[in-house]
Amino acid sequence: MNQINWEKIGKGLEKYVEIMTLYKCSSNISKDELFQKKYRIFYGINAAHKSADFCNFYFNLLDKLSKDKNDNIQYILKQLLKIENTKELSFGSKMIATFDTSMPVWDKNVRRFLNFKYKTNFKETYKEISECIEAYDSLCNWYKLFLKSPEAKALISEFDIRFPKSKISKIKKLDFIFWQTSIK
Repeated sequence: MNQINWEKIGKGLEKYVEIMTLYKCSSNISKDELFQKKYRIFYGINAAHKSADFCNFYFNLLDKLSKDKNDNIQYILKQLLKIENTKELSFGSKMIATFDTSMPVWDKNVRRFLNFKYKTNFKETYKEISECIEAYDSLCNWYKLFLKSPEAKALISEFDIRFPKSKISKIKKLDFIFWQTSIK
């Protein structure tokens, strides 16, 4: 494994904890500008140059699904498809991982680290939403298996030693490690 930059993980963790605190305290995510701003920056919505219409739709959907606890990736992808006619697997997974922190994020950096062949959200990549679901299910299954491995247990243990007060899921700990390790 590449050298782990624990300092970078710590900075990301601080931002993530702030976002999740705002999320848990917000009574209306669709109107919470501070939460939305920090979430858009952290999860790359701003970097993807998503439109104001996309952001409004996204946060309204996140608000609705958070209250319903609906983590159906197919439903989420179908809803996001309506706004820009793209299959937004990355942003859909980030939405799920917000209200169900035991779910992994489908992110290009994590996929690069894991050598996943799948792409993220390009119209021409996935002909059907079912292909996106298959890709995400593949990632979830990989995590389930990896969590049982000695390597995963060692990484999580090291994370816990360095950030003993983090109180985040094992999958989120691995997401942080994989994310920062894959960035050049």
